[in-house]
Amino acid sequence: MVYRACDFGSGAPGTRSGASSGTRSVTVEVSGEGTLELALDDGEMIAHLDIAPTAGPYAYASVTTPFDASGVHDLRIELRGPLRLAHVGFAGPLPPGP
Repeated sequence: MVYRACDFGSGAPGTRSGASSGTRSVTVEVSGEGTLELALDDGEMIAHLDIAPTAGPYAYASVTTPFDASGVHDLRIELRGPLRLAHVGFAGPLPPGP
């Protein structure tokens, strides 16, 4: 699957720790067993998730892994094995505190 022109944030410093403000993690809801890979438009794989077998084809599990991206990119998601993908979500850093 390819998602075009995904905006992962500016990547500019913006947190108390000085980390970039781009995307920091990805969570997927999947069922089945196999591998899920995410790559940016230039082909660089930026996340690899090994999916353990679930209880059945509709028994979805949430799996989260670090994901470091900023700027606008096409995103390629590859499913290897008998997987069902229900949801893909991205999270960035927490906003600065008071």
